[in-house]
Amino acid sequence: MHNTDKSVHIQIDHHQITQESIVFRLIHAMKSMASHSTRFCRSNSALDRRSLVVRANWGAPVEFSDAKVISNKTFFPGMHQIVIGVEKSVTSSFTKPGQYIQAKVEVDNKPGFFAVASAPNASTLPPDSLELLIKSQPGSSAEAIANLAAGGQLLVSTAQGKGFALDKIPVSDVDIVLMFATGSGVSPLKSVIESGLLGASERSLVQLFYGTRNSGSTAYQDLVGQWQATGVKIKQVFSGEGQGYVQDALVRDIKAGILNLGPEAKVGVLLCGQKEMCNAVTDTLVEAGVNKDRILMNF
Repeated sequence: MHNTDKSVHIQIDHHQITQESIVFRLIHAMKSMASHSTRFCRSNSALDRRSLVVRANWGAPVEFSDAKVISNKTFFPGMHQIVIGVEKSVTSSFTKPGQYIQAKVEVDNKPGFFAVASAPNASTLPPDSLELLIKSQPGSSAEAIANLAAGGQLLVSTAQGKGFALDKIPVSDVDIVLMFATGSGVSPLKSVIESGLLGASERSLVQLFYGTRNSGSTAYQDLVGQWQATGVKIKQVFSGEGQGYVQDALVRDIKAGILNLGPEAKVGVLLCGQKEMCNAVTDTLVEAGVNKDRILMNF
């Protein structure tokens, strides 16, 4: 392990040692690094907190830089809309809706993975800032971030992931785009909608199936009207009001003939949410004749 004033690196040559040795040395190095990081944070400024770099030869390093909470709005207990100011390297790395960042409050915390809710280069936000939708989970980085007030400090990575491959569902070849989200899974789909990249006005149907418990536990309920004004149809599904889940609403609409998704239909799909929902929606759509290659996820 190599330490400098501004970084901590773990270098492991896995061609020279066994897999068991790799695990043992990595655990030992991580423990030493955690001890070093704690001392380092106590003796240096907040700016230097970004210096933690964990590197193994078989994976790319993840570097964290400082960020600051600009605003923290509570939609309902446990669900927060948080706008953070970040370094330009972070905003410049966010180029596709559906990408995510890693974030945490302290150097030695396990980071959470959060899809960016704002569109790339969103004009509605201050320069060099991103919006996150945080669902607080006890004992997690999500909870720690959700508890930060304006001015609070955190650490973030650059944008990661492939995002939604919207080039696979071009306006020229796809007439219908269906989106499915549950709970905080709406975050990357908000980014898609507000990016304008869907070309909703040029397609026969662009629709979001958005599942939550009820209207009182729905993030961005205040934006539904704005999204619809851009040409995106919103179908809200409230499980707490006996409406089932989004996959149930999809089946009902297909059986009722509201959605015609036969082999002749040119359909693209964006999914984000619980695994069970994504699998159920995919199975239903493929059975209805939708090309599986056009059923897209952001991870």
